[in-house]
Amino acid sequence: MHRRLGVLARGKMPNSLRERNAQVNKLVQEAVSSLPHTSLLNVDPVFVHSDGSISHQELYDYLYLTPQGYQAVCQLLHAHLKGLLEKQAEN
Repeated sequence: MHRRLGVLARGKMPNSLRERNAQVNKLVQEAVSSLPHTSLLNVDPVFVHSDGSISHQELYDYLYLTPQGYQAVCQLLHAHLKGLLEKQAEN
């Protein structure tokens, strides 16, 4: 399985650059959906809060990950990979 991470959301609050990143992720998702054993992991839900804001504790300048941000991405990736391995073991 080839796993690709999506482009991170950016900026403290919703903005045009964040919208552009979301469009890029959508295009990549569409492109990889037809490839076998390949998917895109969208981590935006980990960082974008219900009001649309991003915390500087996870993306210290609202663009680059902090250690806490990397931990959140790794936890999401770990959960996904664990699920894939469990599914594969069932087959």
